[in-house]
Amino acid sequence: MLKKVTLATLIVSLLLSAVVMAVGTIELPKTGQTSTYATGDDGAIEGGVAWPSPRFTDNGNQTVTDNLTGLMWTKDANLPAATKTWQQALDYVTSMNAG
Repeated sequence: MLKKVTLATLIVSLLLSAVVMAVGTIELPKTGQTSTYATGDDGAIEGGVAWPSPRFTDNGNQTVTDNLTGLMWTKDANLPAATKTWQQALDYVTSMNAG
């Protein structure tokens, strides 16, 4: 019985480690904080990924892409036909990301 439990634990451990390796890591951007107020804060560590240059790209279709995060934003916060249902808003974002 103990051998079966040990074998099952080993198999689960191997599967979980494979999943964790497939997920990878997230590289957070630098915060820009340089003053330090306590050991281990952002100013002391200054860790993270450097901001790309240029930070933003104008896509020429009334959207801007943030090259640091990969997020796309509209250039004008006043969207056409500003009142949208939830589904209309999702459809609008889908159409922006498809372009």
